Amino acid sequence: MIRVVARVSIKEGKTGEFIAFARELIEKSRAEAGCVAYDLFIDQDDKNELCFIETWVDKTALEAHFQTPHFKEAKLNFKPLLSKDNAVQIYDEI
Repeated sequence: MIRVVARVSIKEGKTGEFIAFARELIEKSRAEAGCVAYDLFIDQDDKNELCFIETWVDKTALEAHFQTPHFKEAKLNFKPLLSKDNAVQIYDEI
């Protein structure tokens, strides 16, 4: 299993717009082969800080996800809403 933790910082006043785009990405990603879980969390203290936590069966499934039209579209939609580059970490299950 592979776990992805992607932290995003959203521009002030843009969190709602980001979440709207994210909901579509989440729905379509959950339907992909190899997706075990795909969730979005919001920081309790800073509503402009969000975190995607994803679980994939293997690297092949994750790489296929990166090539999907909905992932590529989401990246384009998210970019103008981010206050800084996102931080993505990918972990292998032990």
